[in-house]
Amino acid sequence: MTDRHDVEGLEEIEERLRGALTREADAIRPDDRLGDIRAAMSPTAARRRSWLPPIAAAAAVAVMAVGAWVALRPASAPAPVPATPSMTVPVSPVPSPPPGDSGTGSATGSATSATSAPVPTVPVGLPVYYVAPPGSPDGHYALVRVFVPGQLPVGATAAQKADAALAAAVTVPASTPNRFVAAWPTGTTATYVALAAPEVGVLLSGPGATGLPDDAQRLAVQALVWTVTAAVQQANAPVVVTVPGGRVFDTMPSNVYKRPADERVFTEVASIWVDSPYAGQALPGGKAVVVTGQACTFEANVVWELRQGGSVVKKGNTTASSGCPQQGSWTVDLGVLAAGQYEFRGIEVSAKDGSVAFQDIVTFSVG
Repeated sequence: MTDRHDVEGLEEIEERLRGALTREADAIRPDDRLGDIRAAMSPTAARRRSWLPPIAAAAAVAVMAVGAWVALRPASAPAPVPATPSMTVPVSPVPSPPPGDSGTGSATGSATSATSAPVPTVPVGLPVYYVAPPGSPDGHYALVRVFVPGQLPVGATAAQKADAALAAAVTVPASTPNRFVAAWPTGTTATYVALAAPEVGVLLSGPGATGLPDDAQRLAVQALVWTVTAAVQQANAPVVVTVPGGRVFDTMPSNVYKRPADERVFTEVASIWVDSPYAGQALPGGKAVVVTGQACTFEANVVWELRQGGSVVKKGNTTASSGCPQQGSWTVDLGVLAAGQYEFRGIEVSAKDGSVAFQDIVTFSVG
């Protein structure tokens, strides 16, 4: 809308233009048509055409405005300002294909199949410790190391190894001639817990079995300690064993436990370990069978027997690399065996009366 101030400004311009034109016309001295020109500039003629100056003035103003816009306009149009979102838009998860649907032919199916591809695994022998009962009336409970066969992902982490070994430690093998103590109720789980060095942790889902002798309770906890420290290869690490409710057994609370010092190892480990072959191992035929193990016996003596179908087919004795209180390694070469099922027994003989003080039994097959 044009206000009064703008109209008065135009009238002033009109008067100035009229005066300027009149002065210019008076200054002209042509040889002819002077009368016509003066008549055109007379007040009467000006009144007849009074509508022309405002239009001319308006046109002049318009021309000046256009010129100013042309002179002052930016070289290019400014970039549009992007809209600012008020919140982050959540991304919808890709739905999984229904069971049995391979997802072939769709991008979603391909992505899901790629992420759910099976991880390659390798067979391993997990060192697991179990509690063996006394082998004689004057014997004691002791830890036996067993290499349990399993499958682990290629390049398995220490945590994966520990979890697999602990799972075996709380589950006594269903078929074993060694009569290991069932220290954990069926369904008990044991999980590795990463803690600040040097400690490692074991979390049990529940307490151990009730009614065990005190020594069996103590060694059942120690079996977990030996198993987890072997899995993570930190033999001297303190192990924090915890369980909901606070007590693992009646005499064993949630606490920090360790392996004994080297000179006291014999107080916990069994006198004979058979390491290889491991229980249930299938060996190829046509090759010599070599049995290896550890021993902590009187004068490092190890008596052995090979049985098949309940009968002794070979027997002998060997000497470990050292005697107690340190464990020593021993080896027995059985030669090439015929195909079939076998049972090997590593035996500690009592120095007092020659009776069997302890024995570790491993069954295997030759194919």
